[in-house]
Amino acid sequence: MAGLIFPNAFAAEKQKIKRQLKLNHKLKRPAPAKSTETTTKRKRQTAHLKMKAEQFNRNVSIQFIARSVPNEENNQSYVTLTYQIQNKGKNQIQSLGWVSSCVIGKQTPLCIQREFYHEFEPPLAYM
Repeated sequence: MAGLIFPNAFAAEKQKIKRQLKLNHKLKRPAPAKSTETTTKRKRQTAHLKMKAEQFNRNVSIQFIARSVPNEENNQSYVTLTYQIQNKGKNQIQSLGWVSSCVIGKQTPLCIQREFYHEFEPPLAYM
């Protein structure tokens, strides 16, 4: 009997495996839901950051005015960026810091991020 093939036996075996897989799939427990505390904390942090950004934008305006790329004596180029800062709030501004970034080059771009910090002497008053 060596050489006889029983296709129905293989089909029955496949059906048994499929049923077992379905059964295993049904028995799997769903992944635990994210903690509502974590979600609430994230929402609270996001709302707080949004409120701070809105408060900043109501009181301070930073506008990009111009850029130039002059050359030094040794033929080295550098970038000059000009910003206009306006105090829109009723309090004086002692100092101001922000982050600016730019991308230089097209073929092999270089991303530069720079932190700016400026102390106003005298403080910047409402205009």
